[in-house]
Amino acid sequence: MHIKKPTLDDLLREVYARLLGSIDSAGGRGLTWSRGEGVEEVGVLLELTNPRARLSATETRGRIFSPLGELCWYLSGSDQLEHITYYLPVYKNESEDKKTVRGAYGPRFRGNGAGGGHGVNQLEKVIERLKGKATTKRAVIVLLEPRDFEQDYKEIPCTVSLQFLIRNERLHMITSMRSNDAYFGLPHDIFCFTMIQELIARSIGVKLGGYKHFVGSLHLYNDKKADAERYLAEGWQSTAHSMPSMPMGCQMSGVADFLGIEQKIRSGELTQPEDIKLNTYWKDLAVLLMAYAWSKDRIKKNKLDELSSHINANAYKQYLRIKIKNNNNLIKEKSKQLSLL
Repeated sequence: MHIKKPTLDDLLREVYARLLGSIDSAGGRGLTWSRGEGVEEVGVLLELTNPRARLSATETRGRIFSPLGELCWYLSGSDQLEHITYYLPVYKNESEDKKTVRGAYGPRFRGNGAGGGHGVNQLEKVIERLKGKATTKRAVIVLLEPRDFEQDYKEIPCTVSLQFLIRNERLHMITSMRSNDAYFGLPHDIFCFTMIQELIARSIGVKLGGYKHFVGSLHLYNDKKADAERYLAEGWQSTAHSMPSMPMGCQMSGVADFLGIEQKIRSGELTQPEDIKLNTYWKDLAVLLMAYAWSKDRIKKNKLDELSSHINANAYKQYLRIKIKNNNNLIKEKSKQLSLL
């Protein structure tokens, strides 16, 4: 299967339609894995021609908070369970020791800690290779290693490698996945990896090229069938929905500052948008993280709309509106339950 589209929503619509068709033809059965039954497509190539169109514009899949939090976890080099479960509680099922995630990508990217990378900062090495030789075929980040198969661990990296190629003065990226959950994992992976693609493109001073995402087993679990159907029922979405471009020039110092702000927001040390001292691009993303933090606070979650004026890019404001709507629906549901007591 090869699907080439300009936006994430265009890709997801075709992927879900095909996988749902496979579930129907299998009579609701299919293959059985450790996480349940489902269906798969084998050897799938997904091509996103506009990597900045990395977010869904829909109500059901229009999420930025959890993939942005996961990106921060990756770029910080962390393998700490507490860090990622703040954004994605599902990770609690992937820890061997209830403290760390063995398959965490961060240490493998950054080469720090016991999680992998063997002391090599693969992000820096890729940038170095691309700067040294524009035609190189060796600008590759490897995330899956032979040692991951030594035992039957709870989780190992689904991503095998990320390759970066400068062709026609644009940075193209090819991701190789051994496995990808089409409903949960795929949108997160495309978001995180295309953000890294753009970071590297800015660092080496070339334009953003296309993004290719190759998957050995692209699967949809049966318990996500109804969710995928709801997504398709929302109908056509605008292909004009894209994130703003990153500022020109190397962004690594900006990323470091942004990660410092993220840590302070997550720990509760920084609680007001006026105290975020970043350029417009990174400040917008930090305000979104603050909105997520406020949504966890009993009082501040009722004031999320106050953050809208601190977000410059209109493309992000819809995600704040979705968060407010979801919070209001949750409050109404709790009130309804209390009234029945």
